[in-house]
Amino acid sequence: MQKKEKGLGKGLDALIKPSFYEEKNTDSVQLSVQKVKPNPYQPRKNFAEESISELAASIQENGVLQPILVRKNENQEYEIIAGERRWRASIEAGLNTIPALVRDYDNNQVLAIALIENLQREDLNPMEQAYALQRLQSELGINQEELADRIGKSRSQLTNTLRLIKLPEKIRDMVEDRSLSPGHARCLLGIKDEELMLEAAGKIVSRNLSVRQTEELVKKLTQEKKKESRRNKSDFAGSLESRIKEKIENKLSVQTQGDEKKGKVVLQYRNENELDALLKCLGIDN
Repeated sequence: MQKKEKGLGKGLDALIKPSFYEEKNTDSVQLSVQKVKPNPYQPRKNFAEESISELAASIQENGVLQPILVRKNENQEYEIIAGERRWRASIEAGLNTIPALVRDYDNNQVLAIALIENLQREDLNPMEQAYALQRLQSELGINQEELADRIGKSRSQLTNTLRLIKLPEKIRDMVEDRSLSPGHARCLLGIKDEELMLEAAGKIVSRNLSVRQTEELVKKLTQEKKKESRRNKSDFAGSLESRIKEKIENKLSVQTQGDEKKGKVVLQYRNENELDALLKCLGIDN
């Protein structure tokens, strides 16, 4: 537990002074649950109903032990900064009011608090973490090194998390519902073809592969893809070469490379007569 508090302090001190985690509850007020609204900067998109129900049962028995943190918006309503689970559970428990600490924080601070609160409790799924970190970096206008320092994580941890955003949507969905771990998903970034990536993801899940086994699978699939590509290019080049030779009546040496999208054709001549023949075939006057 002590280790987590240290991480929070490092992340919040650069944004919020003093950290709300250190504030006492002596100045809390009771707010109508109907006047409290969700945090638009909340990085967590999914709230487990079972978890909310368990918390609601606890609140019915013991009350809300820790005030939520809110700020007043332009509509004179209270926007949640931290504690949305408690607010949702309080509504489910049938409470009309909820204890709250009212603070005046800007958007960057609100986003940072919501993100760090969830990260430290590990409530966010990997994709929610990635999107939240990306948004926080954008909102603050800082680089990855500065962001890593502010949230108390290493640069490599941050970079690895943000890399998940580069995955195709279907793979991101698998990471989000935790059918595919971040480690497995990052291995798939070594595959450039999306269809092949999806095929690999299916094999990872169906075979229950380890990350190491996934690395080997990706290596094997990419090598096979390269061989197939070379075969396709070779078939195309050979066909093109035959058609060109037929056109120029096999009078010249022809070399072809590439495929339908990109490549080159080299026509070699060994003397003036062969050059004249080539130009004639191309319809060019010498």
